[in-house]
Amino acid sequence: MASMPKRRRARFYAMRRSYRNDWRVLEHNQQLAMRLNGWI
Repeated sequence: MASMPKRRRARFYAMRRSYRNDWRVLEHNQQLAMRLNGWI
């Protein structure tokens, strides 16, 4: 079990990081949409 390839683990962490970033961007876009609706 200790001989687990690091590349796979790194790819898994990168996927998690990108997923978290996408979630943050989606949340930011929702906030921007709410602000625009308030402006209109």
